[in-house]
Amino acid sequence: MNTRTIKATLMKGAIPKYLPGCPDRLNDLTIKYPRLDRDKKERDLQIQDLRLLFKLNQFSVAKLSPKLNYKSCWSSVLDKQNVELTLRVFDYTNVAAFTLHQSKDYIQSNQTGDFIALICQVWKLINVNIPWKGVRLNDRDSLPLVRNDPKFNVTSIIVHWLDNWKSLPFTRGKLTAQTFASFAIQALLYQNL
Repeated sequence: MNTRTIKATLMKGAIPKYLPGCPDRLNDLTIKYPRLDRDKKERDLQIQDLRLLFKLNQFSVAKLSPKLNYKSCWSSVLDKQNVELTLRVFDYTNVAAFTLHQSKDYIQSNQTGDFIALICQVWKLINVNIPWKGVRLNDRDSLPLVRNDPKFNVTSIIVHWLDNWKSLPFTRGKLTAQTFASFAIQALLYQNL
């Protein structure tokens, strides 16, 4: 690279793709989702909030969301299929960081943090692989489902929430039909135990 190309790439508005914070066409991506409490009012999950959280933590000494990285915020089409990057986004440390930054007025809304907390909660309920996982983690939500468990009520609420989400009148910013179906099948399986 010669100096002429470096000057051209560092001009205002011409930030190269490999630098953190570079603009792209998905900067204003918003995912609409309904509230969990049987209310038809939709809420917004903004990818821009997640990227702002990454930028706030990027140069700080104490990382509030240590699992969040550049690839999980600015992922390509192939990277979006990587489960590890998805789990970096849907982590409770990000929820705590959103809450703290909202209290300091760095982030205006905590709707993105609420959505991440909701998905984390659903994931903990349905992702129990071994019977002693909840004991090892000291987490009641990670215990396996048994009959007469209050978590069975949560699965019916999740199915209703997914139906509300699928019936929203938006075509962009929603989950795919396959993702809706897999969530619904998993929740219905737990509901019919």
